[in-house]
Amino acid sequence: MELDRLLRLIGRRWWIVLIVAILGGAIGYGSAALQTPRYKAEATVLFLDHTRENGSEDLLRRMPTFAALTGTGAILDRAAQRLNYPGGAKALRANTTAANPENTLVLTIAVTDVRPARAAEAADAVADSFSAENDQGIGLGDRTSSTVVQRAELPGAPESPLVAMFLAIGVVAGAVLGIIALMIETAFRNGRHTVTAERSVRM
Repeated sequence: MELDRLLRLIGRRWWIVLIVAILGGAIGYGSAALQTPRYKAEATVLFLDHTRENGSEDLLRRMPTFAALTGTGAILDRAAQRLNYPGGAKALRANTTAANPENTLVLTIAVTDVRPARAAEAADAVADSFSAENDQGIGLGDRTSSTVVQRAELPGAPESPLVAMFLAIGVVAGAVLGIIALMIETAFRNGRHTVTAERSVRM
């Protein structure tokens, strides 16, 4: 179907597209509402080298390793015990991520949880546990130290589900389905008219 014909079709029967779009939005919103909200909190750890020349360059190369160490039992066991975290270290590992912004000596530790306060407490606990293990020499050595420079803040809004995104996707999908339905219905009706006209000519 040509674009101008499609636009005229939508202009004539826009209410069908609107109704289906509204229904799609309602389904999207309902899908988001049925999901359990999850909150994300972040704590920041800074690494420093106190003695070596070009120590920062060496640390930069090792930052991905430090991020990986955040998910080890040595770190998470201590944090989970401190919080009496539901499911223990295994559950905390599933909810914890560590990221190192490029070319920085910073490690951002994030924890997601269904409870905003527990997300913040867990992020702080993992960060503290990392610093404590650093004091005992885990992968860092005596020349290097890490310290928690930013505590996790209580998240004010859930990270997921993104209600606005679900709603928008539902509206767009509904509108597209409405347009497709119009095109199919118009093609079917035109086909019937063509067949009727051919029969009339033969008679």
